Amino acid sequence: MNIVDEYKKKHPGSVRLHERALALFTANGATHSSRIFDPFRPYITHAKGSKKWDVD
Repeated sequence: MNIVDEYKKKHPGSVRLHERALALFTANGATHSSRIFDPFRPYITHAKGSKKWDVD
């Protein structure tokens, strides 16, 4: 298992949302080209002040 596989295993919610985003948006599932991350971008569930929480 390589580092990308380990990362995906630790972030199953992000993998699921990224697969859905790929079907809906161009540019690797991002809505802005500067937000493209590999193997997938973080999916934020909520924020408060300067802090953000992701789906995982």
